[in-house]
Amino acid sequence: METDIEYGKPGGLRIHEVSKHDGASLEAVRGLFEEMYAEMTRYGLMLPLAEDGGQKWAASIKNNLGRFGTLILATKEDIPVGFAYGALSMAPNYLVAGKTGVVTHIFVVKKERSGNLGSRMLSQLEQWFRSMQVHSVELQVLAHNAQGIAFWERSGYAKELMQYRKKLRDG
Repeated sequence: METDIEYGKPGGLRIHEVSKHDGASLEAVRGLFEEMYAEMTRYGLMLPLAEDGGQKWAASIKNNLGRFGTLILATKEDIPVGFAYGALSMAPNYLVAGKTGVVTHIFVVKKERSGNLGSRMLSQLEQWFRSMQVHSVELQVLAHNAQGIAFWERSGYAKELMQYRKKLRDG
């Protein structure tokens, strides 16, 4: 599914699907990914990103793009301002769901959060999930991220479960 949506004037806001051959876009998303993790740490994320975690993440998704995952990049005047990544997952065979979509990450830089950009990227992810015939879409959100929780509820997502973590060692 090839998507490339421009909003407003040329060079303004552009939202597009990233292919595994687009190294510049993958690098731009890597930077946003690292910025997102820094923010998630402030919201209470207990597992820190490894020093080269952004690079490892980008490498881990690259070959799945288009087949088992999709990466959406938003730029404004050619500057990266947001990204969303979704992947396919299979529910256990004792559940009727079958194929499930997982929104693994969605992030918009702070100065662009009032412009509906997150909703536009989510819409593209959901379109891709529909084209892949998923039963439903799931995600995780940090418990102290009130803005994120409100976004997901406004987008029609319902709270289903809670995740707990107990650290047994430092590092």
